[in-house]
Order: sequence, then C-alpha cells, then structure tokens
Amino acid sequence: MKRRDLLKTGLCALGTGAVALSGCNNKDNQVSLDNDNIIPKQTDIYKFSCPLPFNFKTIDDIVKINSKYKKSQVTSFYNNIPMPLANKFNQWLQVNRGTNKNIKTYSDFEKYVKYAFDNGFDFTYLLNSPKAFSEKDFLSFKDDFLYLIDFLKK
Repeated sequence: MKRRDLLKTGLCALGTGAVALSGCNNKDNQVSLDNDNIIPKQTDIYKFSCPLPFNFKTIDDIVKINSKYKKSQVTSFYNNIPMPLANKFNQWLQVNRGTNKNIKTYSDFEKYVKYAFDNGFDFTYLLNSPKAFSEKDFLSFKDDFLYLIDFLKK
C-alpha cells in the first residue's frame, strides 16, 4: 500500500469512527418523519413575522390563515413608514421598504398598526440606518425624528 492510500484510508476510518462515537447514530436522538409520531414533540406553535401589509383585507386574510393552522401562525408584523412620507428623513434614518401614496401622514400609518394590534398581532417598527450619519444630517431631520419617536411611544 502506498503512503497516499494509507493516509486516505486512515482519514476515512478516523471520520467514520468520529461519527460512530459522536452520538449521531443514537436512536434516542433520531427524528421520525411519521406525522403521528414526531420526535421530539412540538411544544409550542411556530411563530412567524412578516411585513405589515397596508391593506385591511390582507390583514384579515392572515387572521383567517392563523385560525386555520394551529401549529404555525403569523404573530407579528414589521415595517416602517413608506415613501413619500419617509422622504423627510433624508434616507439616512431608515431603509426604504416601498412606496405607498395612500400614507401621507403618521395617522394613516397608525390605522394599519392599530388594526393589526386589534387583531392580536405585535408590531415592530424598523428604525435602522444602513450607515452612520453626521450631526449635520441628523440636524436636518431631528424635529421629524423626535416627532416619530413620540408617535411610536404613544
């Protein structure tokens, strides 16, 4: 046997031994694909989050889907103020996630968030900047930013 073949055989044997001793083949840790005997048992629902739709009918459709499926549900929404209302932040404060010309004021945005809350959903406002901004940039939208924070707090 050549040296190269000896090394290959040794590495393969070492890998096989590591798998055998690692517990990967332990029958207590295996997952069954039989739907009636899933191991380990699901102890809670699978919770999903999705973007807040700016449409009451779509929120109602998600409520219907949640009532249909018991093992997984949409439990929260996330989003931020869409363009053109978000233009006042000079595109420094948040990543734009779309345009909605029907949302012209914070109250328009609030209608959808309140409707989601009333239907049992949580809401997360996405306030994240993809890059640092200077004090000069911050001062350009400071008043709108402080208003937004007070609005979200309310």
